[in-house]
Amino acid sequence: MPIGKNTEITIQFTIEDQDGEILNDIYEHTPYRFIYGEAPGRNYPGLEKGVAGLEPGDSKQFTVPASQAFGKRDKTLIQKVRSSELPKDGGTVGNLVRKLSDNGTSSEPYTVIGLLGDWVYLDQNHPWAGKDLHYTVRVISVEQNQDKTGKVKPLRK
Repeated sequence: MPIGKNTEITIQFTIEDQDGEILNDIYEHTPYRFIYGEAPGRNYPGLEKGVAGLEPGDSKQFTVPASQAFGKRDKTLIQKVRSSELPKDGGTVGNLVRKLSDNGTSSEPYTVIGLLGDWVYLDQNHPWAGKDLHYTVRVISVEQNQDKTGKVKPLRK
């Protein structure tokens, strides 16, 4: 059965950037399962489109350009803040942190990209923004995911 509407898919995959750096390696680890059409695109843009029509046992390599993945890097999403605006353990380059507001709520995550004295440089771009994503995918299984009335069933546990 080919991957398409109302199918539950189990795959293994690797994502590399244009320099060959592995960004995500699920290929040799836990398989990834999703229902086609239920948008793994938020986490893995272009994945659904790239696997459409494949069948169990098929493998494929494809590229999702940065413009169709997490977009270009946006310099306006880089901020300089005082370290006192962050949780105490947030001041390490590479950490994901959230800024704290006066009323105690936290922001979307930022990546710490630099430190200079009491200043911390934060980047709210997705870590893969500006990168073409090169997928290597292997399809493990494809199953129909509708009941007898045509209603899509939830993902199996």
